Amino acid sequence: MVIVSVDAGSGADQAGLQGTVRDVNGRLVLGDIIQSIDGESVGNLGELGTLLDRYSVGDEVIVTILRDGNSQDVSVQVL
Repeated sequence: MVIVSVDAGSGADQAGLQGTVRDVNGRLVLGDIIQSIDGESVGNLGELGTLLDRYSVGDEVIVTILRDGNSQDVSVQVL
């Protein structure tokens, strides 16, 4: 699932996740792609919501993302 935008001050923002933007030439640059949350696959917005509903404010989750062709794990605090 491609991140379209990241709210300022959110856990995703604090963790450095990147949303979709336009570059200086006006071309669309896709944001990070969420692959999983704590090892559970995320295929769409509904699945993401279902997974995040399991957590409480202050919990830390490991989000596996694809950025620039490389998979990486990012720790994100649920706010």
